[in-house]
Amino acid sequence: LAFNFTITDSTMTSMTGPCIVKIDFSNSTMGGNLTSVATQFANTSKFNLTTSLGATYEGSHNYRVECRQDAGTNLTGNSTSRTITLDLSAPTINISFIDPLNNLASTSFGLQSEVLAKCARGDSITGVNYTEIRIKAPYDQSFISKKVDNTVVPAASTASTEYTITSGDTNTLGTYTVECRSIDRAGIILIRNSTFEVETQAPRSTSAYA
Repeated sequence: LAFNFTITDSTMTSMTGPCIVKIDFSNSTMGGNLTSVATQFANTSKFNLTTSLGATYEGSHNYRVECRQDAGTNLTGNSTSRTITLDLSAPTINISFIDPLNNLASTSFGLQSEVLAKCARGDSITGVNYTEIRIKAPYDQSFISKKVDNTVVPAASTASTEYTITSGDTNTLGTYTVECRSIDRAGIILIRNSTFEVETQAPRSTSAYA
């Protein structure tokens, strides 16, 4: 992470510091720091301080910059506090296939059956803001995009993007692959694939007398 800030003082032309970037600060100033500048610096100096954070910092944190004016005065000024969210984890994806005739999950369907493909996705830290369903039939050379969903799924929530594969799309026996691609609000991409089979099956009927 890079923190960029400018130090200004209404009376001092130079300051001795240090300046400290603090995350999850308490009310006391000049406490534990991530990185700091402790050398003499002029008023209106600009800084770019960097630090590396591990997975233990994943989530939302408030931060601010604290600078000491002079060792003699021991006066310390704080910047406005802001919030930063660190997301190092990919979204979660679960793909399922539903038979619309009985509303049951299945991975085996008859020729020219309708198949409801469902992509349930979520992200515990920042949420998801892009989901795409792509399908590759036995007669396709590559995946074909079928649906794009830009609905924002809030953090720690899940939602499902659905696409109905029509009977005209399942007119060939074999393996059909459905790909679900989701991107969370931190830009992390996850792609999952799942398959179902179109097989020769006995004719089905919705009639109670069949």
